[in-house]
Amino acid sequence: MNRSMSVRTGTALLGAIAVASTMGCSSDPTYPTPAPGAVVVADKAPPPISGGTMAVTSLRRAVVADSDRDRIWVVDLASRAVSEIVLEEGDEPGRVVTGAGETAYVALRRGGALVTVDAASGKQIARTAVCPAPRGMAFDAVSDRLHVACAGGELVSLRGQEQLLRSQLRKQRV
Repeated sequence: MNRSMSVRTGTALLGAIAVASTMGCSSDPTYPTPAPGAVVVADKAPPPISGGTMAVTSLRRAVVADSDRDRIWVVDLASRAVSEIVLEEGDEPGRVVTGAGETAYVALRRGGALVTVDAASGKQIARTAVCPAPRGMAFDAVSDRLHVACAGGELVSLRGQEQLLRSQLRKQRV
């Protein structure tokens, strides 16, 4: 890999993380800036920090799960355009994986579902119930299957997610 390409990609990813992590913080009155050295206790305890909450599509769009705010952010790394997907309260979006094209899947840890995102448009196109507590996911492009590992030990494999995506995109365009 070309070192300059790696540095540019790394810089873009850091920018996406910074944009997504600061959304609403500085200008949102619900997140006041504490005095230096002050101890702040949240009214509602945030979920624990976990990994795997960001993925980048083949066309350089970062899909970032924000479990603190029940949001998904889609950041176009070239134009720096940001889209926000608002989820249901308590969904706790977690693991993010990419599928074919500009499709991304986000596990909703407490929502018992996964969200299918069209990263090109920055929109949620489907919400699919899978199990009470989805955790890990992997997309197998050869078999066109999304595999979801659940906290209860279940392994759910969904077939034809790409056909679902295409049909729902057609419905949106009509």
